[in-house]
Amino acid sequence: MYQDSGLQDVNDFASSVKGRLMLSSRNTNQKYVMEESKMISEKVSKEIEKECLYFACTTDMWSSRHRKSFMALTHHFLTEDFTLRKFVLEIKEVFGSHTGEMILNHMQFV
Repeated sequence: MYQDSGLQDVNDFASSVKGRLMLSSRNTNQKYVMEESKMISEKVSKEIEKECLYFACTTDMWSSRHRKSFMALTHHFLTEDFTLRKFVLEIKEVFGSHTGEMILNHMQFV
């Protein structure tokens, strides 16, 4: 069974605190993650708009230990001082055989 050491550390800490420790709810955590995601997305968009003249995109597919397949789309470019910048724009779960037609259909998700 897979163990998340970070989660175990949080549980150990929460168990060791004297008094009452309130952990945030799933909905609160989801709200924070969504807010952070939006902020990062806006920052990446501004950086790409400001610094990217030419770019390349790559895609990669893989399967997890639980037999779920995923596809990622990554945006790459060089800044004027030749610093490589790359951003993962999307990761999406995909279904079915990894055929050219399936990949083409899923490439339209951006």
